[in-house]
Amino acid sequence: MLVPLYCLHRREEYWGSDANIFRPERWDTGSPAHWTYIPFLAGPRMCIGYQFAINTASYVTIRLIQQLESVEAADDEPWKEELGLSMTSADGARVSLRFRAE
Repeated sequence: MLVPLYCLHRREEYWGSDANIFRPERWDTGSPAHWTYIPFLAGPRMCIGYQFAINTASYVTIRLIQQLESVEAADDEPWKEELGLSMTSADGARVSLRFRAE
């Protein structure tokens, strides 16, 4: 059985009328209701690499932030999605990174 995560994560009854808009500040008010956001699935068929992915992403993100002075957008293009097994940016993420001088 295939779970349509793309559709689940864009249901207006859970996320509001702007469910198809990338709006990270929606997470500022707290976590979503149970079973409305499951990027690694859940229950007995949960992704076996979930904890490894979360720990690795957390570690890399923190170490990168510790070394950066600033991150700035390098283009003015709007976000475009590309769908496959997971969702990615169709045009990539163009940013300018300025590292701290040591």
